[in-house]
Amino acid sequence: GAIAWVAHAHRVPTRGGRKRAVGASRATSTMVRVEGRGGWRGLPFRTGVAFVSQRPQVIHAMLPCTRVLCVDELGPLAVKTYPGAEWKAGPHRATFEPDYGRRGKVWAHGAFEPATGQATLVLSDARDSATHIQLLEQIMIQFPADRWLLIEDNLSTHTSRQVQLALLAHAEMQVQLLPKYACWLNLIEPWWKQLQSLALKGHCFANIEELIAALTGALTYW
Repeated sequence: GAIAWVAHAHRVPTRGGRKRAVGASRATSTMVRVEGRGGWRGLPFRTGVAFVSQRPQVIHAMLPCTRVLCVDELGPLAVKTYPGAEWKAGPHRATFEPDYGRRGKVWAHGAFEPATGQATLVLSDARDSATHIQLLEQIMIQFPADRWLLIEDNLSTHTSRQVQLALLAHAEMQVQLLPKYACWLNLIEPWWKQLQSLALKGHCFANIEELIAALTGALTYW
């Protein structure tokens, strides 16, 4: 009895004129039947039709596939030297020559799926709505699913008119905005630290091409 099929519960009139499911309490309007090792048993259920199984993968196969992704931007990342951790002999602390960059910058538009650890990036020279729409299109390609739930903050880039029009064409993509001043609730924030540690820490970049190659290589390694 690992799998149980559940259909509409039969309703019978009660003394007060109301109807209730067979074997259910008066407060329960619907009854589902579950077949387990101990035979059939009744459970209260709030919907008319249900499929109950002791195997979670069976339920997962029956329900629409919805993937939850955290979306955010990182930057601007300057083309400069990023010091790394190193040992230095002697009583004095480690020092490094400051590098203020001014050789270019890159914005990283990213999406991270906490359930699997999969991530994707769109690198651009600006934080604009056009690049955000490009990220949404890339999400649908690299994260195949029936529906997507995107967790992001209230940045104007995420709520612009261009983005809203693009979302109208994809009703299966839903956006959940975080409360203001609560960006730490976005689970992509810890992943940004991992990406910076892999791509930037201890590297010196001379141009934008080297910085983009480092970010792409870090994403591939991840």
